[in-house]
This record gives sequence, C-alpha cells and structure tokens, in this order.
Amino acid sequence: MNAPVKDLKDILEAGTSLVFGTDLFIGLGPTSPDNYAALRDSGGRPPVAQYTYKYPTVQVYVRNNGYLAGYEQAETIQNCLHGIRSEIWNSTKYIQILASSEILYLGTDENGRAEFSLNFEIHRTKQN
Repeated sequence: MNAPVKDLKDILEAGTSLVFGTDLFIGLGPTSPDNYAALRDSGGRPPVAQYTYKYPTVQVYVRNNGYLAGYEQAETIQNCLHGIRSEIWNSTKYIQILASSEILYLGTDENGRAEFSLNFEIHRTKQN
C-alpha cells in the first residue's frame, strides 16, 4: 500500500481545487507560496496482526495569508475527507476516513500567516 498521504493527496485533488505541487504538498510545505495545505503521516493505531487492516492517522497543515481564508481551506479539506466510506484509491480500500479533531488554529508564523491543523483517522486494507 502507498503511504496514506499519497492517497489522500489524490482524493483532495479529485475533490477540491487543490493542485499537487502548487498549493498541495506532502511533508513539510515550502516557504512559498503563502497559501497551501500539506499532508503528513502521523502514526496511528497498530495494525491487526491476523488481518491486513491498518489504522494510520494523517495530519493536515494549512497556511494562509488570511485567517478566514485559511479556516475555509481547512474546512473544505475536512468536508472532502471526513466520512469517506468504502472507496478504493490506488489499490487500497478506504473502509473509513474520519476527522479525529476539529480545525485547530495554531497561531501565525514569522511572516504573519495564519496556520491551522486538522487530523484524520483512517481504516484501510489492500484491495484484492
């Protein structure tokens, strides 16, 4: 299976206006552009030994010049990912994706840009 962030990147590209490499990134985001979202694998529960089920978590980081625009971007991402059930992405069956937190305002960075975080719990298995 792919890293969860790769599949979530594809889901977000299909379901939002975000474009990978332009305003959607994996891992640490770049210093530019000012407004973007970044996906980071963040651990999760241990896999079930006798099954192929896995339970990773993903953190989404959003940065924006404006507080309200940043919050709106985070909400768009939350609406796209939260509640996904029984979808197959890149040969992986996503049994469920759920937001495990509300949108969290982190403050501003050294350039005054608003920063937000939201987290997702995932239940997935390899599609046969």
